[in-house]
Amino acid sequence: MSRIITVTSGKGGVGKSSVSVNLAIALAHQNLKVCLIDGDFGLKEFRCDDGIGKSSCL
Repeated sequence: MSRIITVTSGKGGVGKSSVSVNLAIALAHQNLKVCLIDGDFGLKEFRCDDGIGKSSCL
């Protein structure tokens, strides 16, 4: 079964990216498949090298 977790806020600079990346890393450490999509196209993006294994960026 797939699950979707979203992290949202109406304000910038509240740590959404940090929470998202750390949650993804925690889930990956539990051997779960994780896909991060940053909906803020054109601005900052997640760092792709998480140190866990093979990763890629769009």
